[in-house]
Amino acid sequence: MSEEQAAERRRAEREARKRAQEEATAYNDELGAAVVKSLSRLRVDERVIKILTAVDLHGELDKIALRGARYGFPGWVVHTETRPARQSSSTWPAARCRPRRAATCRAPRALAEHAGRCVALCVMALCAREEAMANSTTGPSTRCR
Repeated sequence: MSEEQAAERRRAEREARKRAQEEATAYNDELGAAVVKSLSRLRVDERVIKILTAVDLHGELDKIALRGARYGFPGWVVHTETRPARQSSSTWPAARCRPRRAATCRAPRALAEHAGRCVALCVMALCAREEAMANSTTGPSTRCR
């Protein structure tokens, strides 16, 4: 394989990864908005209780937020567009900020709203697409939002 062919293959792979990242970001944004809108207040019934008792929200809250909420909850991801190339970039909450942000999702409220936000965290952890975040990104944001 020549150098030109190898370079072309790498370029095609980068473009495919970028396309997949953009699709995952759009999916997560739509999912996050839908989850927050539809699950922000739930009627606490047997099904909701089963979900909430199956998940260790107190002990695993940071991991749950890391797995899903940071990818698509409204206000968690900041999308910016750079001028020269008109490319968009996303900034996720820093690792040290996630526990505090996740805790605000389950801060004391009406029971239905509290349960809804906890279920929303679980749904995002299950359904969010992680390929939205670049592989090179370890701690994208240094500021807590």
